[in-house]
Amino acid sequence: MATLAGVGSSTRDDARCAGAEAAGIAIERLGGKSPSFVMVFGDVRYHQQSLLDGVTSVVGNALMIGGSGASQIGNDGPIRGGVVVMTLCSDREIDVLTALGQGISQDARAAGQSVAQQVADRLPERTLSTTWVRAGDAFVPIHPYTFIMLPDFTGDGAEVVAGVGSVLPPPVQVVGGTTADDLSFDHAFQYHNGRVYSDAVVGALLIAQVPTALGVAHRWRPVGEGMVVTRAEGSRIIELDNTPAIQAYVRVLGALAVEIPDEALGRMALTNPLGIPEVTGEYQLRHPISAQDDGSILCAASIAEGSVVRMMTATVNESVRAVRKATRVALAGLGRAEPALAIVFNWGVRLVLRPMEEMRQDVSAIREEIGPDVPMAGFFTYGEQASTPGGPVRFHNESCVIYVVGR
Repeated sequence: MATLAGVGSSTRDDARCAGAEAAGIAIERLGGKSPSFVMVFGDVRYHQQSLLDGVTSVVGNALMIGGSGASQIGNDGPIRGGVVVMTLCSDREIDVLTALGQGISQDARAAGQSVAQQVADRLPERTLSTTWVRAGDAFVPIHPYTFIMLPDFTGDGAEVVAGVGSVLPPPVQVVGGTTADDLSFDHAFQYHNGRVYSDAVVGALLIAQVPTALGVAHRWRPVGEGMVVTRAEGSRIIELDNTPAIQAYVRVLGALAVEIPDEALGRMALTNPLGIPEVTGEYQLRHPISAQDDGSILCAASIAEGSVVRMMTATVNESVRAVRKATRVALAGLGRAEPALAIVFNWGVRLVLRPMEEMRQDVSAIREEIGPDVPMAGFFTYGEQASTPGGPVRFHNESCVIYVVGR
């Protein structure tokens, strides 16, 4: 039997009814078959346990991971204030192991190591290797192992990723998104096998006999001069060019004639992340979460002292090009296989300052690339995780990550 996926969504106000309705639609699209794995992406406006109770009333004891998001992504596009459920049914093509790591705020790396070790300990006796198959004139890798991770934003996102990567090195490919709330940066939730958690990271290891692939891209380009991180502690930048970080940040924005709305200063002018240049010519992004009273900048993940950072900027058109690029890279990784499903992790913090229409344009571009009938689910995140080609997993910010499973 081929791998089947179904996606359902609901915006009903009653949490349990919304969960049951979304799950029911997703199950119906499996053609009467029972799911072996379920992903749930919900809004924080719901009573979270009631939401999952509604889902489990339909899907039964199927393995489950998921979490809350700034907005959800379903077959028909982005959804505000709703829930999206993806169900997966596969006979021998995909096996799934799930796990839970807790205490990100206390020790982010240990939480990442814990969630990864739990699945590593249950791996069947197989060699962690990548199979290469011919696709036309080229060879395409089939990654038998993919780890999907959904962490809270309560700790250093880069440390959670480092913990996972230390246990599940390449060729395991890692993909995921940082769970989010309603842009209040107050409280996100993670879902594991029908229960609700916070300050945790949930994960699922997919062991696939079919091609799987991922793509990641961002829309940002550098502007202005580089600045040196002269003092930092973890994810907090204290000084840039020996100046309080917030002063240096605002000075560069002013030089670029960028206006910062008063309401955005508390969340650090979300339209301008910091980029760390890499030898490849790409930039690793760091999203400034807030300005601290001491003049430092709190970021979503750590930046090492001595790093050079540059201000980044982008337009709506560049955003659409980036999601198309990420999707095309993922689809190319499938070789000749057609996509059976797509999971999307897209940057959601820009919803603070940008209209929902931008999100619709992003998702519409993904839909055009994968085709009209491919089941698609995901959410808008506070950060993204994705492996580099042939290399380790990275914590990304303000990026789009696409994961596809072939058939």
